[in-house]
Amino acid sequence: MEKREQKYKIGERVKACGWVGEDFGIVKDITWMYHSRLEEYTWGYKIDFEGEGPGLTFAYIPEGYLRKL
Repeated sequence: MEKREQKYKIGERVKACGWVGEDFGIVKDITWMYHSRLEEYTWGYKIDFEGEGPGLTFAYIPEGYLRKL
């Protein structure tokens, strides 16, 4: 399986959107991960949130939950 290009970089500020909220934060780490709900591999981003986070329970937030600022 070929890994696609990452949308975000370490140190970049992003917006994370969850089911019940959203929050802003800085990307601290990136890993290639399996997203069980989508049943596919994607980039996952460890985020240092400014607030309480967007209500997601992931250690690494899948790329589809993040937005560029």
